[in-house]
Amino acid sequence: MMKLCKLMGGKEWFRGKRILELGCGHGHVSKMLKDWGANPLATDGREWCVEATNYFWPDLEVKLVDQTKDYDLGKFDLVIHWAVTPHLPPDAWEYDLMYATSHAPVMSYECEVVDSVDPKWVKPKTNDKGPDKSLTDVGVFLSAAAIERCFGDMGCRVKRYDDRDLDSGANRYSWEERNSEEWGFGHRRFWMVYPK
Repeated sequence: MMKLCKLMGGKEWFRGKRILELGCGHGHVSKMLKDWGANPLATDGREWCVEATNYFWPDLEVKLVDQTKDYDLGKFDLVIHWAVTPHLPPDAWEYDLMYATSHAPVMSYECEVVDSVDPKWVKPKTNDKGPDKSLTDVGVFLSAAAIERCFGDMGCRVKRYDDRDLDSGANRYSWEERNSEEWGFGHRRFWMVYPK
């Protein structure tokens, strides 16, 4: 969150801004944004996440949104789309990115990725047990190159950040690509996306 704050020019940038958070989980990011003076809309595709966010942060605006279908939530100053894509089915992730980028002039995008430089590396991920699973029976594994290809096909300008100041806990953004085509726990990438 602090990297995004720095990229946007500091906490002051968020004051009075309308921000869409897709995949809010328990709403911690939207709560922080609200504390900074933003007007966030926290969304998630899981009812239990929406209920938990309402419970923990009753002052937040929260909405259940199925990102496997068309959605139009209005216009925002910024979209935050972190850690959602692997939970979408293989036939929905590109459409989701198209809809997500249509909501604001800039999107902060973060995703767990496979170590591959192949722009067509997309494979189904069978559902894991537990609460943090795909919204359907199957999620998706992607390469960073496949994500960048998708944004390029949409005419978006992207800037990827792989620096160590993003690393946190098990999540690593500064890992070196070796084209092993393996999924490494915590291998993630972070982008700022600017739709055309």
